[in-house]
Amino acid sequence: MKKVVIIIISVLSILSCNNHCKEDTEFKRIYHKMLDTIMFYGKQFDVDEDKVVLYVIELSGKFFKYSDYLKFLTHHDFHCIYVEAPMCKNLSDLKADIEDLKKWYEENKCGLTREKADSIIKANWEKMFYGKQFDVNEDEDVLYSLVLEIGGIFSDYVDYILPLTQHRFHHTSVGIYIYENQSDLEADIKDLKKWYEENKCGLTREKADSIVKTNYEKLTGRKESDLLTYILSAADE
Repeated sequence: MKKVVIIIISVLSILSCNNHCKEDTEFKRIYHKMLDTIMFYGKQFDVDEDKVVLYVIELSGKFFKYSDYLKFLTHHDFHCIYVEAPMCKNLSDLKADIEDLKKWYEENKCGLTREKADSIIKANWEKMFYGKQFDVNEDEDVLYSLVLEIGGIFSDYVDYILPLTQHRFHHTSVGIYIYENQSDLEADIKDLKKWYEENKCGLTREKADSIVKTNYEKLTGRKESDLLTYILSAADE
């Protein structure tokens, strides 16, 4: 009889605890929408090493915002890495670059060997790094982007052709987060889902925003900033 009473009391205690867990369905939707977007963004990089990633630039901005929000909320350390990548804003700029470079070749092809091309590149790199004039209309952004651009065949070829021809490319350099392998992406999503299940009781949008603000202040020493406002807007989308 005592065993039966103990079992009944235990079951009632468990049910009572579960009944006290109030899960906010609206914030659940917001939280998991962020996870779905992060997963969709990360899946763009699930390609073979020798293939080009055609990522959606709009998703990059959302990933910045959502990952920052979740980082300050959950203290999760994302497994992605930050890189600078080249981007052509429109096809006409890319075609203009190719047309100009073909024209340069036709004007300089006589006697142009691999050795001579390498020599020109070395001379122009020396001018750049030793402060001598590099004739690209004194546009320091060109040199700056040249140094920053990393990763991919496109960047490698640009880094070769720019000091050879002194052609001013139309592309820009953008910073993005990438996943080097899909297991890292899956681990992030799994950990963030686990955090939600452990903290969902009573977790509203207001409470989550409060946690984000507190952790942001601890990390940066500032209570308010444009960046914080931007991060908090993640839950509005």
